[in-house]
Amino acid sequence: AATPSSELLVVGTAHTPCQSAAEVEAVITAARPDVVVLELDPERLERLLLSAPGTAERRYGADFAAAAKAARDIGVPMVLGDVKARDTAAALRAAGPLADTGRVRRALS
Repeated sequence: AATPSSELLVVGTAHTPCQSAAEVEAVITAARPDVVVLELDPERLERLLLSAPGTAERRYGADFAAAAKAARDIGVPMVLGDVKARDTAAALRAAGPLADTGRVRRALS
C-alpha cells in the first residue's frame, strides 16, 4: 500500500542586515509550502510587523518579516515556534548565576 510522504524544507537565514530577507521570500514563494514555521514568539512577530522599515528592529528581523509576508501572500498558515523572550529571560534569572563570577574574575586577573 502506498504511504503518504512529506517534505520538510528548512531555510536558514542570517538575522543581520543582508540579502536573507529577499532570499527567504523567494524560496517560500517558489516552494509554496503547506505551512511556514517561524522561530518567533507572537509578541516579537507583532513588533517586527509594526516596526518601520529601516529601523534596527526591522533590519535585524527582516528575514522573519519577509517570511511572514510570503506566507500571507501565498495564503498558507504560519506557525510560531518559539517561546516568549521574557519567559526565557525569567527562566534564566530563576536558574541563578550562570557562571561562578568569583572564579571568572580570578581567571581573568
